[in-house]
Amino acid sequence: IVQITWDKTRKNDAKLFSVGHEYILVYAKNLAAIQAAKTIWREEKPGGKEIIQEWKRLRTIHGSDYRQIENHLSFWYKGLKKAHPAKKLSRYRHIDKYGPWRDRDISWPGGGGPRYDVVHPKTGLPCKVPERGLIYSTSEEMQRQIGLDLVVFRDDETDPPIRKAHLIPIPDELEIKRAVSEIESDEEGTEEDEFFGFQVMPTYIYKQAQASVKTLRAIFKGKKVFANPKDHEVIARLIRYVAPRNAIVLDSFGGSGSTAHALLAANAEDGGCRRFILCEMMEYAETITAERVRRVMNGYGEGTKFVPGTGGGFDYCSLGAALFNEDKSLNEELDETAIRKYVAYTESIPAELQCGMDNPVSRYLLGASATVLWLFYYERERVTTLNLDFLAHLNINALLKNNGKRPEQFVVYADKCALDIDFLNKHSIAFKRIPRDITRF
Repeated sequence: IVQITWDKTRKNDAKLFSVGHEYILVYAKNLAAIQAAKTIWREEKPGGKEIIQEWKRLRTIHGSDYRQIENHLSFWYKGLKKAHPAKKLSRYRHIDKYGPWRDRDISWPGGGGPRYDVVHPKTGLPCKVPERGLIYSTSEEMQRQIGLDLVVFRDDETDPPIRKAHLIPIPDELEIKRAVSEIESDEEGTEEDEFFGFQVMPTYIYKQAQASVKTLRAIFKGKKVFANPKDHEVIARLIRYVAPRNAIVLDSFGGSGSTAHALLAANAEDGGCRRFILCEMMEYAETITAERVRRVMNGYGEGTKFVPGTGGGFDYCSLGAALFNEDKSLNEELDETAIRKYVAYTESIPAELQCGMDNPVSRYLLGASATVLWLFYYERERVTTLNLDFLAHLNINALLKNNGKRPEQFVVYADKCALDIDFLNKHSIAFKRIPRDITRF
């Protein structure tokens, strides 16, 4: 999709040029699908979050008295310092049930738009049509937008109405914005249009590398535990930009745990429920990668520099040898106990219902419940076959006596099956071939 340049620092000790940047490559599994869905990625403009927070605060005080909220919001804007980013968004001074909004031109971009009558609700006369025509293609669509309270009329019909653009856009506003963007895409020299309280991310990111170093040292009480950690704030920005709030984010090279830190910070900021999967093969996976995640969740630092925890939790798993070989056969080097445990997991047998190989009734009993009895007929030294001899040797009556009444189904894993389908169906036996029918995750 794009190559982003991350400008991290300038090194004054360089002999010729200071190479202080890295590249971030953004790929899509299916770009055509993203385009077909008319996907639009945007991030909050600086200052937008603060405006929303102030609006929510005023709403708790004044309820649906929009005029009072507008008055207090105007005072709030005036009280901000000139350098405050929310100053640039002070045109969002109006309030309705959707939040802060600003007025937008209702003209067709570029000219040549449709012209039809829009009756003023007070005077009963048609409003003036903009020179470039109206932005909504039909009178019916205009009436629908009026019904949604997204069109505002002036004092009388001598001026065209205006349309609303909310700081937090509603779906109908996004749709009209997409339509306008498609119209303007082939035109040159059109004035850049504000996308509400959001903006497109540029292909250059400026963030000093030293910030991520200081953060990691603060987490580990001043110790330098990892070289060249990635900046979790930059990663969080990317996650928020492209991923929904319920996304699962995979980092195959966990390193110092920056991706997990980024995701937790993003969740804490916007209330998301994103989850992460980190993989790390180095020996510091437990002492640095996982430990950083723990400290970020619980909080780190001391005194005035204490950073509150994000909350959350995670599982730490150490992976052993692969269960399957490249040819999809079972790895014979594995202990049979590990294979049985994996099959029990794939069958969703609760731990309290699982049976070990030392079971006095049968070593092949994998687990038993009131409705299902699982058998794992597996031996390294020979091919196992599900047949009448095996069932007779198994002593079903002993199994039933040991586990209560007859279950509704028997699930039997074996290398081969010599019983016909009618017999299996009659006795509610589900045969699963080893290793073909062992689910591979």
